[in-house]
Amino acid sequence: MRSALMVAVLVLGACTSAPPAPSVSPILGEVQRLFEGRRTAIATHDLAAYERTFDPTRATFAACMREEFALGQSETPAPIKVDAYGGYFRVIATWPGGAQRFFVRRDADGLRLGRSMRT
Repeated sequence: MRSALMVAVLVLGACTSAPPAPSVSPILGEVQRLFEGRRTAIATHDLAAYERTFDPTRATFAACMREEFALGQSETPAPIKVDAYGGYFRVIATWPGGAQRFFVRRDADGLRLGRSMRT
């Protein structure tokens, strides 16, 4: 009887102590494709494709993005987390030198980078 009780406790303990599965945002894959599209557009010198990856309505931000394209900065950050944030998605991405926060929005053409901030 005592051994049956021990087995029951061990079985219940094993069932309840399993770590939760990591949550994966369904939009993370789309964000990864957005960043990869930016990298490919820079690597192939395709300005039109690159301009489709960011929000052109913010003039200063768009000018910075075009300058980034002109400099040929094709290093792509690795998105690791995506959260809904108002009308945007907040993306945390890592670079070799640290992390950066990006804001991405969805429009009729898909996802577009809205702005970025160092964290």
